[in-house]
Amino acid sequence: MLFLDEPTSGLDPGLDRRMMRLLRQLADRGHTVLVVTHATANVNLCDQLVFWVVEAGCVTPAVPVGVYRTTR
Repeated sequence: MLFLDEPTSGLDPGLDRRMMRLLRQLADRGHTVLVVTHATANVNLCDQLVFWVVEAGCVTPAVPVGVYRTTR
């Protein structure tokens, strides 16, 4: 299991995408990968999304409209 807090912080968009693709490959090989991030450019590479809604004080699984328009 990998638990990563902001693994793409400070990376340019190209390296951000490469890192997320690497994590996707690890997940495809059976590894559990949990990523905490504020960057949403590559969420289409994720299997599941969970959003922390601060105002409501809850954790909720969700898929925002349009997230999965592009393919992996």
